[in-house]
Amino acid sequence: MTGERDGRGLRATPARPGLQSLDRTIARTLWSMTLERAVAAFWPVWTLGFFAFAVVRLGLLAPLPDEARLAVLALLALALVVALVRGIGRFHLPSRIEAVVRLDRDLPGAPITALSDSQATGRDDPGARAVWAAHMRRVAALAARARAAWPDLRISARDPYGLRFAAFSLFAAALVFGRSSIGEQVDTALTAPAQASIEQGPLLEAWASPPAYTGKPTLYLTELGGDQVIELPQGSSLMLRLYSGSEEARLEEAVSEGDPAELASPGPGIRQAEFTVERSGTVAVRDGDRLLGQWRFAMIPDTAPRVSMARAPEPTVSGAGKFSYTGQDDYGITAAWATVTLDLDAVDRRYGLKRDPEPRPPIEIDLPLPLTGGARDFTETQVVDLSDHPWAGLPVRLVLHAHDAAEQAAQSEAYAVILPARRFFEPLARAIVEQRRDLLWNVENAPRVMRLLHAITYRPEGVFRSHTAYLMVRTALRRMGYAAEAGRLPAVRDEVAALLWHAALMIEEGDLSSALERLRRAQDRLSKAMREGASDEELAQLMDELRRAMQDYLEELARQALKNMEENPDSAQNQPQPNMSTQDLQQMLDQLRELMQQGRMAEAEQLLQQLRQMMENLQMTMRPGQQPGQGQQMMEGLQNLMREQQELGDRTFQELQRQFGQGEDPGQTPGPGSEELSRRQEALRQLLDEFRRGLPPGPGPGTEQDGQPLDDARRALEDAERNMGDARDSLRRDNPGAAVDDQAEALDNLREGMRSLSEAQRQAQMQNGPNAGTAEELSGQRSDPLGRPLGNDGRIDGGDVKIPGTEAFKRSRELREELLRRSGEQDRPKIELDYLRRLLERF
Repeated sequence: MTGERDGRGLRATPARPGLQSLDRTIARTLWSMTLERAVAAFWPVWTLGFFAFAVVRLGLLAPLPDEARLAVLALLALALVVALVRGIGRFHLPSRIEAVVRLDRDLPGAPITALSDSQATGRDDPGARAVWAAHMRRVAALAARARAAWPDLRISARDPYGLRFAAFSLFAAALVFGRSSIGEQVDTALTAPAQASIEQGPLLEAWASPPAYTGKPTLYLTELGGDQVIELPQGSSLMLRLYSGSEEARLEEAVSEGDPAELASPGPGIRQAEFTVERSGTVAVRDGDRLLGQWRFAMIPDTAPRVSMARAPEPTVSGAGKFSYTGQDDYGITAAWATVTLDLDAVDRRYGLKRDPEPRPPIEIDLPLPLTGGARDFTETQVVDLSDHPWAGLPVRLVLHAHDAAEQAAQSEAYAVILPARRFFEPLARAIVEQRRDLLWNVENAPRVMRLLHAITYRPEGVFRSHTAYLMVRTALRRMGYAAEAGRLPAVRDEVAALLWHAALMIEEGDLSSALERLRRAQDRLSKAMREGASDEELAQLMDELRRAMQDYLEELARQALKNMEENPDSAQNQPQPNMSTQDLQQMLDQLRELMQQGRMAEAEQLLQQLRQMMENLQMTMRPGQQPGQGQQMMEGLQNLMREQQELGDRTFQELQRQFGQGEDPGQTPGPGSEELSRRQEALRQLLDEFRRGLPPGPGPGTEQDGQPLDDARRALEDAERNMGDARDSLRRDNPGAAVDDQAEALDNLREGMRSLSEAQRQAQMQNGPNAGTAEELSGQRSDPLGRPLGNDGRIDGGDVKIPGTEAFKRSRELREELLRRSGEQDRPKIELDYLRRLLERF
């Protein structure tokens, strides 16, 4: 197994299939290495070649003098020769052994080189030959994995400044914008400009640049002209430049406005003109009797934008206005807005609106434009909340405005609409909002507003469910009274209007911290909307509100049950726990939505009443027999403290009325004086101080986040204690008006403290009971929290509530469609048509 080395350094071993099978791979690697070395050696040559081509083809040498032009050409030629010689000196072809080494670099153990080896010893030993054969087989298997290397053409290290990219960019520009063939440009570069001027005459160049907002490219007009009509947008800029023209050269144009443009001389041998295309016409340049260039232009006018209303404003549940609008412009609208003015002629001038309104500036609403695709033709929707504006619910004129990039303005027609207003379902909230509107309409309505607010707040029991809202209205009334005496009503009107608005919202929304209260209010709103024939969109929004309120209520029920079990585990084991899947409630909500979509409001109202009765059976309080834990006792103590503070606030307000001679009936026993009220306030402050000191200590190190609600509760109670002290001091000074404000702030801080304390207890329960079982594991009852019996599988076993099934709804829909079809056949007898219409009324 001997072999002789060939001239390339590899052993020529006979019958080596493993090495012969790699010949093609080695040949491809040789080509790759050759290309790599050629690029590395000759990249300066093609870089200089691209640069020279661009310089010549773009005619950059034409303006130079003869000596400078020839010097530049000589330098370029010399640089090319030097680069070529250096490249030839650096370049050498790769050998086969270099290709093998390149392939072995990516394989373990250099198997391709090993294939050329021969056995040096033990040739006569059969065992040694067997070992050698096995070695060669393994080496051949490794060599078979060899893959031809791709050429590495990166030369960043040799060209750190990226000269090759700059040369290629110039080369591409020359190919696109070069005016003639390379041969003609070489001839021009080698010919003197003076001789060229004699032979070719003046050189005229022209460009047309449309306005940037059109997005259209610049046109090189030198290669255009003749009978061709060139379309240009209005406002396009024309630039004409004449080289080596005579003094008789002149410009003839009829596309600009005003006096025609003329050729000017910015430098020796150059004449140029620049003007704007404002109309269609012809542009020509003449040198004596010789026509150097002529173009015919058709101007594309820039039309004004158009904007219009696509959908009239509609109120949402929250009172915001939602409307759609469309806009069109040939190049895109850049700004759009809407103005709203009061339509005084259409206003029902009664009650507080009898007086002439005080002048107010129009409402301006910014309208959003499309973020993508331009604003050439679009439809957008805007939602704006103007429910607290004095014009809310009144007839207004809405006008849409638009601007385009050419500063052209347009506006739509004046749309007569009703400014969307928030719907208040509570009569008391509606009354307060109406008085607020009258006050903002004209400040001279203040006496009438004050009388009505006095009447509203005279007997608050059973009228105001929120003590805070009551105090807000009384505070607004008191401030109006003080301002009226001082002649400063206009100065405090906006502040009073804000108080009335917040009071109305509080009355309308109720105590949103109570999940049950939110659920009841959502049911009431949906029921009232169905009776009043609300729109489908409003019904859908109210339905979503009901769904969210029900989900919150069920989650609160689960938290309360878990809390009761953790505080009283023995009692929880002896009593059945709630176990109810929300699938049945979800089914009822889906059926309720389907009934409303079909217009079957009577059945929807009946189903809603059934749902109301079912939810009222859910008990969120503790079951009888359970003893409240320490946390529950703290919450009840704080609630009692708040109740006493509310009662003290009522007594303070009565004392304020007594001082002003209001609110007392003949024979009524006078209430306690300010001194007695101050003593009661001090007693409550001390009680709150004891309560605050009895709060559990804060969390240890590393649990700052968990202790945040407890810290918030402490801060809120400290603020409440400070407010109580201020109220006590005001009462000692016989100033019940200031005391009422301090007591209202104390109540707000007490509520905030209660919320934070409740959150702290919830976090503590989650930390102490992470392994609580699921509802199914805790359940041992055979009825759900709605009072309905459960079957063996835990599902509802029926009851008095009858929920129509899917098949019943499908059958009902089919019957309605068939009745509609038959009622539309006018050839039927009249008595039958009347009967069909009566049936449709039932469906």
